[in-house]
Amino acid sequence: GIGDLIGLRQALPYLKDLGVAAIWMTPVFRAKSYHGYDTTDFFDIDPDVGSKKDFTDLTAAAHAAGIQIILDLVQNHVADVNPWFLAAINPKDPNYAKYHDWFVWSDEYSNMYADKHPWDGGAVIWACKNYACYHQIFSTSMPELNFRNPEVRAEMKRIAQFWIGLGADGYRLDASKHIDQFDDNNAVPLALHGTHVWWKEFNYFVKKGVSRLPGSATVLLTGENRWDDPALAN
Repeated sequence: GIGDLIGLRQALPYLKDLGVAAIWMTPVFRAKSYHGYDTTDFFDIDPDVGSKKDFTDLTAAAHAAGIQIILDLVQNHVADVNPWFLAAINPKDPNYAKYHDWFVWSDEYSNMYADKHPWDGGAVIWACKNYACYHQIFSTSMPELNFRNPEVRAEMKRIAQFWIGLGADGYRLDASKHIDQFDDNNAVPLALHGTHVWWKEFNYFVKKGVSRLPGSATVLLTGENRWDDPALAN
């Protein structure tokens, strides 16, 4: 009754009659908030919408009906209660050394007021907690991941491969234009820009590096890449 996975599976015959060819679901992974855009566990389903079995049942039924399932994948940031961040911000945590560089931190040379926010000229892109300041754009409760770290890149590939293995046909990539906000602020050329380099790498991986059943359609990727100034979109 809340838009859960079982209810969606039950609605597939109706959706097929409408001519629906694909379903994009808003985030279904475990998260801190109701909206799901602050992920706490990328490898599990939010219990409010179902379970991993409910997900595989849905993808199997959808594929039988000729319908593809697209997941909303938030790679840009996580929740501030995600175990990665809790370890990264606490020097006493046994996983501190592993996860600290998964996020972007200020240091003694940072001028945090000079780093412009992408759409709010009065905002800053840093937040501080436990005497440490970390990069954020969307909220102080959503720390940004560090895609200059190869371990972060490898983990995002592993997550993508995991859900494709369970039947996902593609991803809507949340906040896709903000993967490397600092390269954006510094007008780094596109060929070297961290955001563009990552999405090229990710695109190649999910389309060439992930094994799928013969006859499966190419994995679909679509990014939230809007322009904040409409004039720039023309």
